[in-house]
Amino acid sequence: MIRHVALGCLLIAACGGSQSQPTPQLDAGPIDATAPPEALSAWLSISDVAMFQGPKAPIFVNGADISKTTTPIIADRPGMVRVYLKMLEKRKKAHHLQAELHVTSGGSEVAVAQDSGFISGDSVEDQVDSGFKFAIDPGILKTDSTYKIIVRDPDLKLAPDAPEATLVFPTDGSALPFHADAAAPEIKINFVPVQYNADKSGRLPDTSVNQITRFHDTLYRMYPAAKITTTVAAPLPFSTVIDPGGPGWDTLVQALIDRRAADNADDDVYYIALFETTGTFNEYCSNGCIGGVGLPEGAVDPNSRVAVVAGYPVQFASDTLNQELAHSMGREHAPCGNPDGIDPKFPYNDGKPGVWGYDVIKSSWVDPLGGVSDFMSYCHPIWVSDYTYSALYKQMRFVQKTKTQKSKLPPQSMHVVRVLPDGSTRDAGTMRVSAPSQEVSSTRIELLDGSGGVVATTNRFISLDKLGGGLALVPEHTWTDAIVHARRAN
Repeated sequence: MIRHVALGCLLIAACGGSQSQPTPQLDAGPIDATAPPEALSAWLSISDVAMFQGPKAPIFVNGADISKTTTPIIADRPGMVRVYLKMLEKRKKAHHLQAELHVTSGGSEVAVAQDSGFISGDSVEDQVDSGFKFAIDPGILKTDSTYKIIVRDPDLKLAPDAPEATLVFPTDGSALPFHADAAAPEIKINFVPVQYNADKSGRLPDTSVNQITRFHDTLYRMYPAAKITTTVAAPLPFSTVIDPGGPGWDTLVQALIDRRAADNADDDVYYIALFETTGTFNEYCSNGCIGGVGLPEGAVDPNSRVAVVAGYPVQFASDTLNQELAHSMGREHAPCGNPDGIDPKFPYNDGKPGVWGYDVIKSSWVDPLGGVSDFMSYCHPIWVSDYTYSALYKQMRFVQKTKTQKSKLPPQSMHVVRVLPDGSTRDAGTMRVSAPSQEVSSTRIELLDGSGGVVATTNRFISLDKLGGGLALVPEHTWTDAIVHARRAN
């Protein structure tokens, strides 16, 4: 393993986000100047290399380049490269080594990062100081970026560039690709502050720079994006009581979808309503509460790319936004904290992240067994698994690929039938929506009269996470007050 003396900096592009390390109290032993020098490559090799922009993304494993990583590597996103070492021969004394990571893009070297430390054994996954670590700053990594690594033993009494004193990786002096993805999507969020008029207070949520930055940074830590853009819209007046236990939330969801359609928002923009019904979060959640609601249909229907969050200036609200936005990208829950709607394919027990990670905002390593849980669970503190990270990236690419040219036609008005968990219905008025670009839902809903006859059918159904049931949308001319029940047709 390596005990680090210090983490160096980029010589061409300054590094950032590194962690200071205490100087180890380790005696490397006297140097025998009369002993013949032994080539560094005779007793040391590089076994693995991984990129950490969040969860671990291996790029070189057991002597082989990984051309298709299951965890995406995002161009322009910062991160940390970790180099794993293997001792080919045991050493009696710890050796002080120096290392450099050379990054090339567009045919030119754009960065050189340095690290050094004392080696005493093989690199170990759960000991992050047992290998070299190199910071990659924002904007350094490009789609054509390649890397090579040079390790030197400064204690050898040889010229610095003598072959015996240097370990070059790859051994032929070439460079290996990072396999960064060109099409890293931007996340676009439009925060809509709700003007809460139910108690005649006109209360608005906190949308200060500090609050929006908290939302931004919590997302950026765990979402596979190089850029997150946030805007704050004009307030949305709302006069219905929002109960912490659920009533009123469905009406706010409707109002938010209506606002999104009225704005003729682009397909890749997510509308997030923030509200505060009381002066403090403790008042709001004194008897338990819902923190947010996202719409799984957002995976395919741009109208459903919305979420509602109790937007108090507490970390819980930011953590909630992470999950609700992911729901609106089609993600289900991870199995911790007893949530409904658990993703049956989630690969790790108890909602754990599964692999080591690196927090690019906090500049810290994340141990998957250190008490953290995937943010799609109900457990805290949160981090992100490679499974969720990769699935979100796939969905973001899908949204980017299927983004349509906005129609100049005005949004259409649809009648909304609130379908309750027991199948009963109530009239929920009308709501504007944009024309969908494709099939909206695989769920087909039949709307029934009191005798069980089918009055109307629709595949425009929006399920309401946490609230139960959902919203069935039908053309206005189809609506009749004879509708009293709903059922799935398939």
